[in-house]
Amino acid sequence: MILRLQKIILIQDGKLNFNKYTFMESYRNLSGTSPITHFEIADNSISVWFKGGKKNPYIYPVYKIGNYHFQQLIQKAISGKGLSTYINQNVRNDFIK
Repeated sequence: MILRLQKIILIQDGKLNFNKYTFMESYRNLSGTSPITHFEIADNSISVWFKGGKKNPYIYPVYKIGNYHFQQLIQKAISGKGLSTYINQNVRNDFIK
């Protein structure tokens, strides 16, 4: 877990809310081939950082991906395996900036 405090974005009723803080975690990358470096789980979104990508995360909110995909992303992020593959196959274009 990274020790710096990172401000996260919560999405409530389609509006961005910048009032909650959490810790960004390093992705364990058990396969050794993932382009994902970090993730952050909020009440209603998951943020994902990629290697060589933009400094800002890709944010996958529940309202765009649905609760099933949200739960799958959380499980894969915590387990350290399969997150990038799942994103590419299921929610690739459902992020917000």
